[in-house]
Amino acid sequence: MLVRRTLEDQAYELLQKMIVKGELAMGELYSESEIAKQFNISRTPVRTAIQHLEKDGLVTILTNRGFCVREFTERDIREVYELRKALETYAIERFIDEKKDVKELRKTIERLKTYAEGGDLASVTEQDRKFHLLLIKETGNARLEEDYGNLRILILAVTMQALQLPGHARRTVSEHSEIVKAIERGDFPRAKEALYKHFDNATQRLVETMKSSEKVHRGKNNR
Repeated sequence: MLVRRTLEDQAYELLQKMIVKGELAMGELYSESEIAKQFNISRTPVRTAIQHLEKDGLVTILTNRGFCVREFTERDIREVYELRKALETYAIERFIDEKKDVKELRKTIERLKTYAEGGDLASVTEQDRKFHLLLIKETGNARLEEDYGNLRILILAVTMQALQLPGHARRTVSEHSEIVKAIERGDFPRAKEALYKHFDNATQRLVETMKSSEKVHRGKNNR
């Protein structure tokens, strides 16, 4: 059966992609009418889409002024990765206990490597997402998959930020490979260590970049 997408759905998906790809800058003010004109639709579906994005934690609506893409704080970044550690550690343990095939994980790493070498960050982000989602799906736990799905947009936005850092995409390929090697050997402690290292590296680099940007911004304001 063909499912017809509403204008609200289409506006939501377009805005979501623009945010994840960085086409809508964090902290900058945007108006519903500008977006509606850009999408060639009325303001009502755009307004509904923006309200959904606010629930996702991606935008902040400013009454009678428009909306802005939410700027992630150090706490946001740390909390997203801490939660991912908990969920994905369990997923890896199940993956190893049930001796799941790592073939699909390896395929995503190969594609990730190709896109990283070509500088295609949007595709790198998508393959990174597929890699981690595969771990979750293989648990067969529908509730876990639903909880992880609720984090999907925040994970995408934070991941895209991390992958834009110089050299991070290539490092991601190496770190994913270490996780899979440990899973393949059935070495849960090493797989958990590799997963934690992967997330801790991303957290540290994002936080350092954020603090550096804040210093530059403060310096300009003090002139």
